[in-house]
Amino acid sequence: MATTTHPTQPMERPAANAATADAADDRHRPGTKRHLCALCPYGTDRAGSLRNHERTHTGERPYACPSCGKAFAESGTLRKHRRTHTGERPHACPRCGKAYAEAGHLRRHLRSHTGEKPFPCPDCGKAFAESGTLRNHRRTHGGERPYPCGECGRRFATSGDLARHGRTHTGERPHRCGDCGRSFATSGHLRGHRRTHTGERPYKCAACGAAFAESGALHRHRRTHTGERPYACDDCGRGFAEAGCLRRHRRTHTGERPYACADCGRSFGQSGDLRGHRRTHAGERPFACADCGRGFVWPGDLRSHRRTHAGERPFGCADCGRAFAHPATLKKHREVHRREAAVNGSASSSVAAVKRCSSELWPGEEAALPASEGHGCERPNFGFSVVKQETGEESPGNHDGDGRHGDGGDDGHHGDRPLLIVKQERRDGVHDDVDEDVDEDAVLLASPSTP
Repeated sequence: MATTTHPTQPMERPAANAATADAADDRHRPGTKRHLCALCPYGTDRAGSLRNHERTHTGERPYACPSCGKAFAESGTLRKHRRTHTGERPHACPRCGKAYAEAGHLRRHLRSHTGEKPFPCPDCGKAFAESGTLRNHRRTHGGERPYPCGECGRRFATSGDLARHGRTHTGERPHRCGDCGRSFATSGHLRGHRRTHTGERPYKCAACGAAFAESGALHRHRRTHTGERPYACDDCGRGFAEAGCLRRHRRTHTGERPYACADCGRSFGQSGDLRGHRRTHAGERPFACADCGRGFVWPGDLRSHRRTHAGERPFGCADCGRAFAHPATLKKHREVHRREAAVNGSASSSVAAVKRCSSELWPGEEAALPASEGHGCERPNFGFSVVKQETGEESPGNHDGDGRHGDGGDDGHHGDRPLLIVKQERRDGVHDDVDEDVDEDAVLLASPSTP
């Protein structure tokens, strides 16, 4: 049987194949978005990408992790998630070798080397390396805080801020220092702490050159130059440069004293006061004067003490111009003016009376009366709190009309030195920046005497 052969004819491309080829051409053509979402303006050149996108509307998550059961809308997201179980980090940085589980994470990391910040804020112009960081930043302009704390109701601009805040309630401190073992609630706090071991201070103030280990510390320091006090007390209106300072201040209104001494049970409003108090049990005085070697419990006491060597008197009285080395001494001195004004009915006459009576009692004044002479005071009878300079004992004295201090005929002098001196008293849980025996400033504490 003869076989009939047909000449080979060129095959015509089906219409469907032509459409597929056109789609392939369009897929590589810039700006082509043939597949549009029916629910939102999203468009794509790939049908598969559209299907994945539509799941954001339907909530469908068909790809489940066999290890933990977490489900995902896309298979690629599941693959990346599974690396959190396997520890696989296939994307390594060519500059520093740090590896990442996702290529996108590596791209963001590379910007830390290049300094690239491709996401600028349209409101203030500040640029960011990541789009997510820009989104969080823009909430600072709108005041948006969509993440509330379930424990205290405080709201946060980012989910990460909320997660870190949550550790203040749970007490969780998952970030541990390998050098000293101290733990921290956030990785950022640990990084800042590690610089206390290395001595690194990468954040420098452009105004004064002071350097800091943490960016937040620099941010707070800059307010000392600008005078900014963004944290105001709701009770008294007083402003503070730091949120922590406001929290501590509010305890003066509430009376809260959350820090208790394990040795004696005494409680304090500030953790620093408790630390200083515990030194009184241990006898520890870690702050020593470089000039005389004297030790102090508080750094503020050392600063005040050093003024006795330098002769510095930075605290001036606005009423009479007299200057003092210690703020507590100035505070006591101003009480003289206040009490005089209450008795005499005139603040100006009280200032003159103080100068007339006490000019010879202030150490350092050029005209000091001899011990045999009186004070020539024209004021009514007053009671005085007198502290002997050498012993620190307090003894009452009457200010008689003849200008002498009564009780044993003591005339207000001990040898060639005056007896009237401030007695430093520490309020409960609060310490003033003042030396324990302020020997260069004398203050007259006057109060009306009862007959």
